[in-house]
Amino acid sequence: MVPFVVISFGTFATVLAYKGIDFLYWLVFFLAVLALLLFKRHRLNLDISILMSLFFFNICMLLISSIVFNTMPEDIIKALVHYFLPFSFGILMISSRVKILASYYDYWYFLLLVITFLAYVQYFFSPTLWSLIPTESSKLFEYSENQPFTSYMLYFRATSILGSPQVWAAFSALSILALTAFREKKIGPFVLAFLWLGAFLSGGKIAVLIFIMYAFYIFRASFINTLYLATFFLTGYLLYIFFFEFELPRIIEHVTGLTRIFEEEEDGRLSIWAKIYSDMNWFLGGGPSYINNLDSKTNLVAESYILQTWVELTIIFPLTFIYLIVRQVYYYHDSLIHIIFYGAVLVSTISSHAFSHPIFIVMWPFLVNHCINKSSYETNKVKKGSLI
Repeated sequence: MVPFVVISFGTFATVLAYKGIDFLYWLVFFLAVLALLLFKRHRLNLDISILMSLFFFNICMLLISSIVFNTMPEDIIKALVHYFLPFSFGILMISSRVKILASYYDYWYFLLLVITFLAYVQYFFSPTLWSLIPTESSKLFEYSENQPFTSYMLYFRATSILGSPQVWAAFSALSILALTAFREKKIGPFVLAFLWLGAFLSGGKIAVLIFIMYAFYIFRASFINTLYLATFFLTGYLLYIFFFEFELPRIIEHVTGLTRIFEEEEDGRLSIWAKIYSDMNWFLGGGPSYINNLDSKTNLVAESYILQTWVELTIIFPLTFIYLIVRQVYYYHDSLIHIIFYGAVLVSTISSHAFSHPIFIVMWPFLVNHCINKSSYETNKVKKGSLI
């Protein structure tokens, strides 16, 4: 029950923030972690001990950097809630007797379908989802307000209910990979086309990159799976024909024009990263409030979860995060789809700050460990990819 409540509130976190009650989902996350801690029996082994040691060591480093940079108490609390609640949720999930059942994946799959459907509705019918999203929350919505589809389709990028094209691109693409890797039931080719095209409506380059990684896996899995690729390319071709009558939409140009991509990266992420790195301490970062202050003063964000946590939590946290991914890749070294999933997580966290969105709490149990509650027979089957 606890995981489903957490995922639900993470999904609608942005909507709650729009309504001015963003504290609610963090309160739910805190109560969920507290419930797992107090009302579940936990097992302690070497693996869990290492994770807990890393967890508390990172908190200590946060407190040290807060003292050095004279951080306000409320900023320390925000950092603890924002970054460490998801981490603790993952650890407590695997250390307790809570099993990640098929219903967990099925509910995740259901929410992904709902959010994808809303992305289509948003792009083709109502950019603000009939005022569910405030117009003033983004220039995308201001420009598209009261405009016909043929006008705003050229530049609009879908966000669904997640508040940002980057968040939607990363979450949708990573969710498809995760469900392919960990869910026993396969996703049909037409549903996959529906999900991937919904991800592409974000105009996010990370969605295209992860799709290429996924297509490579599908293509090599077996000959019959070329049906999946044929469905993707045919749908993409029909979509292109539909748009060709007008002008190349921004969501396509944004991810296919190489010159545009290089110009955007040079003036965008790369310049932001260079500025942040030049102003921060390479080890302690800049303190928990650094990114928030930067955002409020210059309207800039870190554009990288790894860099953002480096700045706000010292270099120890991103190193811990990378360690978690590497240990999972080592564990699943016999399963290509799992390696691709964890590789995609690393790439997306380097190139985007989207992973800091509350909805990504659904993935934290898979970053620490997810086979601890399975029998050795099932674990071996998962590692070899035979459950895919």
